Amino acid sequence: MLKEGEVAVNDTLQLVKKADNSLTVTQLFNLVFNKNKNQEHLAIAIENTSISESKHNKLKAFIK
Repeated sequence: MLKEGEVAVNDTLQLVKKADNSLTVTQLFNLVFNKNKNQEHLAIAIENTSISESKHNKLKAFIK
């Protein structure tokens, strides 16, 4: 994200650059809600700058 804000009907979105290490929505959902955390996905999530600092801190607790 380049700028935080609201999206309205008929707004256009443009992908400027795809992240080098990214997760799918499903992978991130599973990290947040599944009891058993995928360690590879945890490492990616913690390095991903699109994920909030508070979520990084919570996810770090699950690294083995």
